[in-house]
Amino acid sequence: MNQTEPIVIRRADLDDFCRVQKFLAEYWDDGNHIFVRSSEYFKYFHVVDGRFNVYLGEGKISKTIYGICAYVICNRLQETDVQLNLLRVIKNNNSFDSLQLLDYVKKDLNCRIFSSCGVRPKAKVIYDFLGYYTGKLDHYYRLADKDDYKIAVVKEKNIPKIKDGKYSLRLLPSFEDFKAHFDTRVYKHHKPYKDDWCIEHRYYKSMAHTYQVYGIDKGKDVYDSIIVLREVCHNNAKICKIVDFIGLDEDIGELSSEFQRLIDENDYEYIDFYCTGISHSIMEKAGFILRTSDDENIIPQLFEPFVQANKDIYFFTNDINGFHMYRGDSDQDRANIIE
Repeated sequence: MNQTEPIVIRRADLDDFCRVQKFLAEYWDDGNHIFVRSSEYFKYFHVVDGRFNVYLGEGKISKTIYGICAYVICNRLQETDVQLNLLRVIKNNNSFDSLQLLDYVKKDLNCRIFSSCGVRPKAKVIYDFLGYYTGKLDHYYRLADKDDYKIAVVKEKNIPKIKDGKYSLRLLPSFEDFKAHFDTRVYKHHKPYKDDWCIEHRYYKSMAHTYQVYGIDKGKDVYDSIIVLREVCHNNAKICKIVDFIGLDEDIGELSSEFQRLIDENDYEYIDFYCTGISHSIMEKAGFILRTSDDENIIPQLFEPFVQANKDIYFFTNDINGFHMYRGDSDQDRANIIE
């Protein structure tokens, strides 16, 4: 039913969960979205402390849902940082559109940082119109020196020489280890700010993926920086994704020999990193090259299912000053398959 009626925009509550899930089944990815197939995984992403982090626009008379906007939070501060990961408004006779829904959500949340990672290219115009900063994440990679690649397609084997780094990586296997060696509160000024709860929830308690959280060891008991990695296996081969980073950007530049060690010890085809906010000179010092539009090599991003193609990841933010974003933000490292 698509009648003409006033539209009410409001925060959804848990009683709306099945209705929102049904909306996704009808209007997103041919009904095959993981949040449709797994209620538990949907709740893992979007229910925090009993609060359903979804807004909906529904007909005042019919109660038909015409649009939804879902988001994740980066911390539990009162003025939190928000990352959108679902936005869909269907055609209707009520002049209701994505612009109205986004504007309402931003004002109602009263958040400090309002952003998203994984913006669809066709939707970029919406954020441009609303005055947000939009861009594309840089995609860096470092290849292993192999005769044959089963995941990547390598037409030009460009492998920068390693410069001995000053620092090493130390695995923090448990959340208790993480808290003992790293203080997220030091980086409350970061945009966005990810607190202890966020790191534990996203990486130590992940429902679908296994992450490795490393401290960057400078010989001190408390680390200035941490980096999050995820190993991916496909076609009897392995690669490593850098998923997230918190700390001092320049620390990454001192890890070139450590990244090469990880490649050698684990027989990775490559290590890659999607990011914005970290300078090219730092990534170059770390031994990575930037994938450009002229690059003929293919460094796949999608594995569930596997797609042997390059992928650009677009983002928006309300504040670009000091802003950092990685592939672990929003839902860009979300699982599509849960074993």
